[in-house]
Amino acid sequence: MTELRVLVWNVKKGENLTEASAYVAAVRPDVWLAQEILPRHVAPFELATDMRCYPAAPGTTSPNDNAIFVQPGSWFEVAEEYQHPDGAWHPPANLAVRDAAGREERGGHRISLVSHHLCYFSADRRLSEAEWCTTLAKPGWLAIIGGDWNSYPSGAGPAPSLWASLLEDDNPFGTGPCT
Repeated sequence: MTELRVLVWNVKKGENLTEASAYVAAVRPDVWLAQEILPRHVAPFELATDMRCYPAAPGTTSPNDNAIFVQPGSWFEVAEEYQHPDGAWHPPANLAVRDAAGREERGGHRISLVSHHLCYFSADRRLSEAEWCTTLAKPGWLAIIGGDWNSYPSGAGPAPSLWASLLEDDNPFGTGPCT
């Protein structure tokens, strides 16, 4: 079976847009769950990466800044696009996809793809939004949910050495290095 490549990345309102586009193009993910993608970033990213963008609905409390990019001819075929303009502080991007080649080894399940950016100013609201995300995988479906979870304020949380150790080959969780 071929490897599925999923990239989850907040590009911070288009900072270093050229470099970010080049990185995504070089990595060639099948799916990119992107945060802080403003409407004016969609066309440049699509052009640079050859991926199709599905942006979230514009929200009433925050600019449209989540998107899902899908590599045409790759793993997934988009079946449906869902809009959630009032579901969270930053509305999530949400697609239902299926195996583009209809391969049986992938279980024939529909998969819910979700790109989310949780509320930065309230831990209670973040918890509620994270819980709400779990409803986006319908019964019998699989889900791939990624995003900017805003879990720690700047300068708080575990030491940087802990995050670095999670990327090592011999980390206690056995996931190996990130690629």
